[in-house]
Formats: sequence, C-alpha cells, structure tokens
Amino acid sequence: GSGVNSLESRPRLMAWKERVKKKLGEELFDQAHQKLLEAKGLQQEIQNSPHLQKLQPVFVKLFR
Repeated sequence: GSGVNSLESRPRLMAWKERVKKKLGEELFDQAHQKLLEAKGLQQEIQNSPHLQKLQPVFVKLFR
C-alpha cells in the first residue's frame, strides 16, 4: 500500500476491514485492494495525459 493507514483514526472501519479480510481470506482481500489502488492512480494518470491537455481549452470554452 501507500504506507499510510487511512483507517487508523476510524476504529469501526478498521474492525470492519479486519472482518472482511478474515471472511474473504487475505489473498483475495489483497487482490481486490490492489484493483482499488490501481483505480485510484488512474485519476492522476488521466490528469497528466497529453491528450487531455490538448482538449483542455475546448472544455474550458464549453463550460464557462
């Protein structure tokens, strides 16, 4: 992961996560978590896309 435990201050969510991990098994839980992390990085990838940069003036014009 990112090394940051975002659930640290959320004990109920932390407990839920542990219950889910126990029920699914650690391997399946980690596989699902990996897909979520990949999707999270997709937003940054799209924002840095040169194709999007070319379209930005068009979008700005349309949505002003």
